[in-house]
This record gives sequence, structure tokens and C-alpha cells, in this order.
Amino acid sequence: MDSTGRSFAGVWIDHEQALIVNPATDQISVRTIISGIGKRARPAGGSRPQGPRASQEAAAEGNRDHRYSNQVLRFYKRVAEAVSGSSRIYICGPGEAKLEFRKVLELSPGMADRIIGVEAADKMTERQLCAHIRALFLKKPVVHR
Repeated sequence: MDSTGRSFAGVWIDHEQALIVNPATDQISVRTIISGIGKRARPAGGSRPQGPRASQEAAAEGNRDHRYSNQVLRFYKRVAEAVSGSSRIYICGPGEAKLEFRKVLELSPGMADRIIGVEAADKMTERQLCAHIRALFLKKPVVHR
């Protein structure tokens, strides 16, 4: 929270976890939310089922995809709830997760206008992420020790 009472949140997110950084003028807090989602199962080679059981196998694959999508959505909603009190939200991370999470926020009432940026970012240590978020929101130079 800054001197005007606004609170900020920086979110680094992938499909395995989200790190939520809340910078303050005197301290910084980090919360980790684990998705609990396993890797998305895909058939080797991306081939479609063939043979007498093809329709059953295709239906099973469709069920797995649906279950995976629901798990991802529940994870994003948990992260959205964790940042719901923030007036400004910055999102970063590798791959598609950051964009999928942004869509969830945009569909949540009153959240779309709080997003101040979305950018690609590789895996960072917690300390690197905190420094990045603090510099972004508080516009203070980061001192490395």
C-alpha cells in the first residue's frame, strides 16, 4: 500500500504455481499458491485414436482435457481472489498462463481496469521477483547486497 492507500500486487504465474508479491513502502510480502495440477496428458506423437475403440478413447481424452481445464480455472480463480483487494495488478510469467490468468481477471467484475501490465518473464528467484515488483510499483532503486 502506498501513501494514498492504494495496494499493489505483482503476480508471477505458470501452470504449477503463482507467486504474489505485495510491495509496501517498508516491507514486502510474498504468497505462494500451488496449483496442484499435474502435467497435461497428451498421447505420444499427437496421434488420434484409431481402431475399434477410437470413439471411446477420444471421449476419454476429451474428459481429461475438460478436467484439466477446470483445474486450471479453479487455480486462476484462487489467485484472482488473493489479489482482489489490490488496486493495481501486474502479471508476468512464462508461457500461456499469464494470458489465461489475465482473461480470468478481465471477466471478473471490477478487475479488468486494475491490470497495469502483462509481460513475459522467465523463472525468477523470489528475491529477483520482489526486486522487480518493488522497482515497478515503488519506483525506488533496488540495492543488491
